[in-house]
Amino acid sequence: MIQEIVYYSRMMLGIRDLLRQPVLTDPIAALRWNLEHREEHFLDLRTPSFDSVYHSLNAGLQMTVFESLRVQSKFTWSKSIDDDSIAVMQDFYANLTVPTIYNFGYNRGPSDFNCPFAFSANFIYDLPRPQSRTANQVFGGWQLDGTMLAQSGNPFDPIIGFDDANLGGSSNVNAERPNLVPGQPLVTGGPKHYFNPLAFSLPAAGTLGNLGRNVLLGPGLVIVNLALDRTFRVREKQSLQLRAEAFNIANHPNFQIPSGTALFDSTGARLGGVGQITITTTSSRQIQLSARYSF
Repeated sequence: MIQEIVYYSRMMLGIRDLLRQPVLTDPIAALRWNLEHREEHFLDLRTPSFDSVYHSLNAGLQMTVFESLRVQSKFTWSKSIDDDSIAVMQDFYANLTVPTIYNFGYNRGPSDFNCPFAFSANFIYDLPRPQSRTANQVFGGWQLDGTMLAQSGNPFDPIIGFDDANLGGSSNVNAERPNLVPGQPLVTGGPKHYFNPLAFSLPAAGTLGNLGRNVLLGPGLVIVNLALDRTFRVREKQSLQLRAEAFNIANHPNFQIPSGTALFDSTGARLGGVGQITITTTSSRQIQLSARYSF
């Protein structure tokens, strides 16, 4: 038996280029910006602007039972927090996916890929051989193996749906969050109405909402796969393998986060279909039969 417990922690610091030239499609505006910043083209000023931190507790178990059953399992309890989860190719921040670049702390919250709990396991079991020699030729030598994965869902948050804060720019629209209404249930569950849209209200025009980033957690994932196989020796260097596999054998539906997270239209009226889930993460049960002849 092998046991393992590991604690892991990591912190990363992001850099923002203060003098990065914005993308201007209007030639007059581009010329004006160049004139106003003509003396700054020779400087490259960068400053720490956003960061991320990750903590996890990892436990593993590996064991063999009666020489015929081998089991492995892993469990992770973790949390990842950052100001923005977007990946950039440069070593500095060059995107506008936060409501305002002057306050990255407003966007601090669980990372888009944060997964609080994750458990995985696999096993290989050599099925018992029959006592009869004749029966052993047919039913002996079979092996059953399986895998299991269970984990928390991905975080997300509802968005207003338009530039209510008048920040400008199309990318900021997807980052403006509403106000939280106290006393209302947040997650109701089910693919038709996964979260309660009445738990969120429209902030006053020109202001940002008080809802934190990634405060809601999407549906979790559970999937079990099984396989049964046996290898028949035909000759010294030739063999035939028969294998039957069942993916998602329990036919458990695993849903993604809701497709509709925008709450309001440009007039401030509530949109329909908010909180609906229309896509699954995994397929339904799949059964596969295969044969492989090796020589």
